[in-house]
Amino acid sequence: MPLTHNTLMTLPLNKMIADTNGLYSKRTGPQKGTWTFRYMRHGRARTMSLGPYPVLSLADARKKLLQNRLLLSEGYDPLGERQKDQCKMGYAKGIRFSDVAKECIETRKSSWTNTKHAFDWYSSLQRMAFPILDKKPLAAIDEDDITALLTPLWQTKRETAKKLQGRIKIVFAFAKFKKLYHRPNPALWQDHLSIYFGGLRNTHRINHLRSLNYHLVPAFFKELQKVESMVGKLLQFSILTTVRPTEARLAQLHEFDLDKGIWNVPWQRMKARHPHTVPLSPQVIDLINAVARTHNYPYVFHGRDVDKALSNNAALVFLKREFPHINSTVHGFRSSFRVWAAEEHPGSYELAEKCLAHQTNRRVEGAYQRSPLTEARRPLMTQWADYVSPLTP
Repeated sequence: MPLTHNTLMTLPLNKMIADTNGLYSKRTGPQKGTWTFRYMRHGRARTMSLGPYPVLSLADARKKLLQNRLLLSEGYDPLGERQKDQCKMGYAKGIRFSDVAKECIETRKSSWTNTKHAFDWYSSLQRMAFPILDKKPLAAIDEDDITALLTPLWQTKRETAKKLQGRIKIVFAFAKFKKLYHRPNPALWQDHLSIYFGGLRNTHRINHLRSLNYHLVPAFFKELQKVESMVGKLLQFSILTTVRPTEARLAQLHEFDLDKGIWNVPWQRMKARHPHTVPLSPQVIDLINAVARTHNYPYVFHGRDVDKALSNNAALVFLKREFPHINSTVHGFRSSFRVWAAEEHPGSYELAEKCLAHQTNRRVEGAYQRSPLTEARRPLMTQWADYVSPLTP
């Protein structure tokens, strides 16, 4: 039965009620609601929002319905025509992919644990995506542009291509949220780009971060202890605690309970955004005490500016300069620990993963196993420290 102005305000909340010819109304609150046009196109149900009530009156909603019904009778898809009009608006504004990417990065910066991520994001998009995607307005970019951009990379640098695809996907999702792009996201992977790239021959090799064979770590650590510098002590600390470089360099003394042998890393600094408790070996406690005796500045491992931590790349630069024969990154020592744990302590899989603050991929296991296993991890961390740097009697 056709709706009237009076019945609109008495409709049940949040329930679609039909008017005529595919026009529906839904009351969303006191004195307000929405209008929707439902129709079939090539055997597929389509839903199109017409506007809010009472901004759009019943009479105006029916006028819009007739206009869209006319398009449908002429063989056009009303929703598709609207999206074309919105794209034309995007053309007129001249908005480019790079414009949206910059705003997207700026918006996301505060949520990243590592400030280097913003630089990496912008640098990769600027080098590989902007020159191709900025050739046309954002509104005109489609799947063909994305596949043309990613295909050459996919054959030689697959990990780079996958990372770039993920970043482009997020930029387009941001553009859709800002109502600057009205087509389906052209950079979606699942059931979309995966169909195309999944059929391409796998000719690439995965290159992992360089790491030092764990059998060589004790000799290297002995050399490292001979270098008296703050960054050298930071590297010792990173190796003994197996934490990520950023988690280590931003350590502050108040995070440590040396009596209990615990370091509480706040969630804001962790990759997975969960707090991490590190059981400290005697070697680490001695190292922290030795550094703490030399200063009372905010960061344990301070830089030239004593109120600031060492820079993000300080340990890597130091490693390359002082030990050019060591083919490893700072992060690579985490891999050294992981291989040592697997080969020397084969039953320690779960504890080793917890030491590295890795998140489980098994959703059920993650839901039930919530303990950080701090004390259970302590013997393994102590054994690693004793292996790397045996205590002198």
